[in-house]
Amino acid sequence: MPNAATGTVFDNNAMPTSDSEPEDRWHYLPEFAMWAALTIDPVASLSAGARGVPEAVEACKQLVSKQYVALVTRHQPLYIPWAPYHTYPIHLLQQGHPPAVPEKFLEPSMSVPVLPTTQETHISGRAPVKSSEMLPWSDCFLAFSGDHAVRSSMIWPSEPPRWTVDQRENIRLDDLMFGDSFVARAKKDLLQTDKEADCDEADSIGRPESSRSVGTGVDVVQGDSEEDQDEDRFWQREYSKAMTTVRITQDLSRVTELNDIADYFKEVQAIERIEKEAASRVKECRALRSQNEMIRAQEIHAAVGERHSSG
Repeated sequence: MPNAATGTVFDNNAMPTSDSEPEDRWHYLPEFAMWAALTIDPVASLSAGARGVPEAVEACKQLVSKQYVALVTRHQPLYIPWAPYHTYPIHLLQQGHPPAVPEKFLEPSMSVPVLPTTQETHISGRAPVKSSEMLPWSDCFLAFSGDHAVRSSMIWPSEPPRWTVDQRENIRLDDLMFGDSFVARAKKDLLQTDKEADCDEADSIGRPESSRSVGTGVDVVQGDSEEDQDEDRFWQREYSKAMTTVRITQDLSRVTELNDIADYFKEVQAIERIEKEAASRVKECRALRSQNEMIRAQEIHAAVGERHSSG
């Protein structure tokens, strides 16, 4: 039966149909806490409007998409077979300690090692993540700086995922990631508060006391942080909107090279630039169309007026 949104034909025979089916037939990709190899699909990552701009589609086709490895940490509780895509967050795997990024308050210790590892202890003392089967690469790490939200089509494999992380390990990993994210955000907020305090103090120098702001003793509630807004957009995003769309596989043995996750985010940024340019082009076309329609309406109105006056 074809999907109305994508035209994709879903094979109902590929889905489990009865209790007599083998247990592994109940597995689908992406599965909770599984390792996956993924490649970005630039064209599918565009919004429906941008896909209608030939220049945007052609620009996406020219992009080079590398393969990356990631851990699927969570997924939506309900999978709808006929939905074109399913969204979920991932932790991208990187080889070697993640670099320090002072301007974002990121430190190498804000990471979690993944077995196998040649290092006796992690710089933060954290125990390495253990998978159901050892990964093909050593000295790899996960960090919240490698988190991202993606979407992909659901796949019914012939066998269950080979590389997974059990629930307890996944919960521990999520707790560590959340803690690191909280610390980085708190440091950022503290620095911003200090800067605002310095600006207020400098602004008040030389001004009469009566002209200075008087505190009310009530904290002003700011809007949601950028991270919170991103999370809301992730769960509420429509299929027609732009979002990083990937092709996935559970077979890590096919991965020939563990690419730098910095390249992954460069690919994402390149698609975002194309999307932005396409949106501007669509906006210009709509404005031109509205202008032409208005001119046409005025011409018709003038022609009708002339006809009445001549009659």
